[in-house]
Amino acid sequence: MLLCLSVPAMAGYTVVPMQFTLHAKPGETITRTMNVENMGNTPISLEISTKDFIKALHGEERQVEPGTVQRGCAPWIRFSPKKLNLAPHGIQTINFSMTIPMDGKGTYWGNILVAQISKPTLSKTIQQGKTSFQIFAMQDMLIRVLETVPGTEDKKGTITDISVKKPQSGGQPTIGVIFKNQGNCLLKCSGYIDVMDDNGQKVKTVPLESGHAPFTVYPGGQRQVYGHIGGDLPPGDYLLLTVIDYGGEDLVAGELEMEIQ
Repeated sequence: MLLCLSVPAMAGYTVVPMQFTLHAKPGETITRTMNVENMGNTPISLEISTKDFIKALHGEERQVEPGTVQRGCAPWIRFSPKKLNLAPHGIQTINFSMTIPMDGKGTYWGNILVAQISKPTLSKTIQQGKTSFQIFAMQDMLIRVLETVPGTEDKKGTITDISVKKPQSGGQPTIGVIFKNQGNCLLKCSGYIDVMDDNGQKVKTVPLESGHAPFTVYPGGQRQVYGHIGGDLPPGDYLLLTVIDYGGEDLVAGELEMEIQ
C-alpha cells in the first residue's frame, strides 16, 4: 500500500539573510536584497508576500494580514519579483524597499513570507513492512524585518505580575514573572530573583529564563519568564525580590512573599 503525506520540511530552498535589522530615518527609503536558492533536484515556484505578526505571552508568534498591527511595517514593504521560478540549484535575488513615514518613532516590525506554490516534491520514502510511506515537502519561510528609527527610542517597562506555581508532588515551586514593554522600541531584557530569608539575608539568586537569553519584548507587549527555585531551600518564609534589566536608565523590580512548607 502506498500513502502520500504532505508535511512541512526544511530542505527545499534557502533564503539569505533571514533577518533585516534596519535604522532608517523618517522619510527615508531603504533598500535591501536577499538571495533564494533551490537546494533540490526539481524546479520549484515561490510566491512572496508580507505579513504583520503578533507575539503572545510566552513568545509564540501569530501571522496576521498587513495593517493589522499598530506598529507593523508590512504595509510599507515593496518587493520585486512577486513570484519566482527556480531551476534545480538555481539562485535568484529578491529586491525590497521600505519608506519610513515622516512621523515614525521607535520600533516597527513585519515579516516577508516566501512560500512554495508549486506541487510538493518527494522528500523521503519510508518502508514499514509491506507498506511504503512517501513524504512530500512543502515549505514556507519567514524573513524578519525590524526597523528602529534612530534617536526616537523611548524605553519603558514594568513588572505586572509575580506568581508562584507549586509543584504537584514534592520539589520546589516555579516563579512566573510577567514583564510589560510600556515604551515604543523593542527591548532586550535579562533578569533574576534574589531569594531572601525571614532575616533579610539573601540565600540564593535564580536567573529568569525564557528559552532565550536575553528575552525580547515588543512595544505594548508582555512576556512571561520563569525562575526555577531548585530543591535546596528548607521550610520557611521567603521574600522573592525580582529584578529585570530592560536596557533603560533604571532597573525594574517587584517582590512577593513565599512560604515553603
